[in-house]
This record gives sequence, structure tokens and C-alpha cells, in this order.
Amino acid sequence: MPHEARTGSSLEESERLCRKWHKAGDGRIEYAFSPRFAAGCTMELMQGAAGLANKYGAYLQTHLSENHAEIETVKSRFPGATTCADVYRQAGILTESTLFGHCIHLNDHEVEMLAASKCVVVHCPTSNLFLNNGIMPLDRLQNAGLRVGLGSDVGAGPELNLWQVMRSAIESQKARSFYKPGIRIPSGGDVFYMATQGGAEALGKGNILGTLDVGKEADIIAMDLAAVLPYGRALNFDADMRAEDILSLLIYRGGLNAIVETFVRGKSLYRASAPSLL
Repeated sequence: MPHEARTGSSLEESERLCRKWHKAGDGRIEYAFSPRFAAGCTMELMQGAAGLANKYGAYLQTHLSENHAEIETVKSRFPGATTCADVYRQAGILTESTLFGHCIHLNDHEVEMLAASKCVVVHCPTSNLFLNNGIMPLDRLQNAGLRVGLGSDVGAGPELNLWQVMRSAIESQKARSFYKPGIRIPSGGDVFYMATQGGAEALGKGNILGTLDVGKEADIIAMDLAAVLPYGRALNFDADMRAEDILSLLIYRGGLNAIVETFVRGKSLYRASAPSLL
């Protein structure tokens, strides 16, 4: 099949899925047009995806500057572009509703382009380390004013547990500090913010998600602290533990085993069969 036909059928199928799922579930589900990355797409496909995202008010998501091989491939495929980010600019993909995964090896001009376009960067440290792609300069992108959220990169890494993604976000910046002086290492509170309110703001939903403020949608997980303590209840932990201590325990030891109940918009959708909290 000629690539023009494949492009057309891909866009038609994506549009069909968008019409079916975007704003479904009483608005809980939103669609993201997802051209894999510039190295694997034609300009026509990326422009078409950008046009459809604009038409339906949907998100765009793709990868940017994940590794050096990708960067070289994009340069060879799109010789008329000055950088990888410039390819996306030409395709109309630099928008406030675009999420760029990785962004490890951006040059200064690309950082400026993303910041000026108010794009979102999705930091995927577990995937980046697993695939040996590098360490994203987190402080550099945040200092440029970019919105940065956390992600797992789904199947392109070893971990879907966002607590462990938070841990990797801290540990990877620690690793950078070993060879580059002056690196700011994020605290537990910093990465927890990126995974909650920061992520909500990255999606343009900071007014309805991300915190426990009155009036926001109650998307909450209840966790059993004893399940993340090294010796469980036998440790007789202090009930007055500081928030920083609790966050540290959850970031370094939290996971599915500690979840007691999950709420979406205040409705309980999961409850552990024998929660240790009771």
C-alpha cells in the first residue's frame, strides 16, 4: 500500500477512535493523537494528526529527543528542519496540548521553542534508564518555564508504578550531580508534586485535579502505611510521622501491595479484599 494510502487510513482510524472515546465516561476519558515520533512518521501524517487534535480539542503526544540515534535519523529524514523540535513545529505539533515524552538531549534553541509554545514535557526516568537513553536535565527544563509531568512510557520500560517513577526521578538527578556540580536534586515533595498537581497542570486540569482542595474531583488512593514499613506493624511507628517521612516511605517502598482503596470522582472502584488497615 502506498504511504499516502497508509497515512489516510491511519488518520481515518484515529479520527474514528477519537469520536468514540474523546470526552467519554462523563468526560473522564480524553483522546490523544499519538504519532509515534518524527523518525517513524511522514510530515503528512504529523500534520494530519495535528489538524485532527485541533478539530476535536484533543491532546497530541509523541517522543522528542529520546536518544542520539533517533536525533540523527530525524535529521536525515527531514533535512529542511534545523532540529528535531523544528520538525514538529513545521508539522503544527508545538501546541499547549502537546505532550513530549523524554526530551533528554534538547539543545538550547529547542528548549526555547518548547517553552515559547507552552508545550508539556513528560519525564520518563525509569524508561530512560532501562533503555540506556540518558538522563533528562530536569532542572534545566523547569528553569526554562516548561511544564513537566511524570510518566512511565507504558511498555517501553520496566515499571508502571508511579511511586517508583518518582524514585527514579530523584535518583537519576543524584547521578547527574556526581559528574556535574550544582545540580539541584528534587526532594520527595518535588516529585510528588510532579506526579499530582504538577501533572494535572501539565494537562491543563490543575483547577479540577491534583490536590484534595474542596470542589476538585476526588481521585484518591488510600494506602496502608504499615504495608510499606520494613517491619510492618511490628515497628510501632510514630503516628506523628512528618509528611516528608511518609512521602519518602511511599516513594521508596510504595506499590500495589499498599493500596487499600481507590476512588475516582469520589466513587470507590477498588477495595482490597482484606485490607491490613482494618
